[in-house]
Amino acid sequence: MTLGNKEILAKNINKFIAVSGKDRTEIAKALGIPYSTLTDWVNGNKYPRINNIEKMAIYFGVSKSDLIEDFRAKQKDNDAMADII
Repeated sequence: MTLGNKEILAKNINKFIAVSGKDRTEIAKALGIPYSTLTDWVNGNKYPRINNIEKMAIYFGVSKSDLIEDFRAKQKDNDAMADII
């Protein structure tokens, strides 16, 4: 099953929220966005603009690609390439 961009982002944001130990209210305040906006991203209802993806990446200390890419799919591609090489 292939996830859409909003779903991939939501999954990754949730992962980084869990790792950070912060709650959504704290994160929304730190990012300067409404709580409801963060909740829309976390639930995969909306996709943030690039400047907000950048803010989240800085906040969590990760790259933008860590937020927007599906690493399960990427790992499968890497595994397949390793089998070829």
